[in-house]
Amino acid sequence: MCCSPKLSQGGACFSMVPATVQRAVTEILSDHAFCESFLSTSRQMLGRNYHLLTQHLDEAGVTYVAATGGLFFCLDLRRALPPGNPSFEEEFQLFEELCDAGVVITPGSDFDAPFPGLFRVCPYSQEMSETDSNACFAAFAERVARVVEARTKGQGTTTFKAVAFSALCARWLTQVECIQQGSYQSFHST
Repeated sequence: MCCSPKLSQGGACFSMVPATVQRAVTEILSDHAFCESFLSTSRQMLGRNYHLLTQHLDEAGVTYVAATGGLFFCLDLRRALPPGNPSFEEEFQLFEELCDAGVVITPGSDFDAPFPGLFRVCPYSQEMSETDSNACFAAFAERVARVVEARTKGQGTTTFKAVAFSALCARWLTQVECIQQGSYQSFHST
């Protein structure tokens, strides 16, 4: 049985979790000391990264819906969409422009957002030093701001020169990808 018409078109269907995976998860969750340590570290990392990223978004003038809990928050990029009653198709065009700029975030249409222009950001799964986080989050905020600015000025898409791609951000559950520019030193995972 497929979960939704949209997902079934892509071939995504429900299936059982293998017994070996169930057993491994049971073992992990039975280790209460590990779970407490993991959750404590995760909460600290979530808080730190949220604070650092929103600081860079504020400096770049990128609007967002403040988080009150959870693993993600949403950028509010409605001002980059055409005035009036923008569609989710126009949101997808913005998504493609963000991808071209080296920013891959989840458009609202993928999680049934109430209106176009919300993009989900979850920059929390990769543990990085504060220096690397600052550089990565600054690059992310700058790129989003440049795309939004180009669209609000009616310039259409923007071309970005990327010197090298950083593998550091590629594993983010957030689907946020940072691209290294000449102004940023190399990113190294810790």
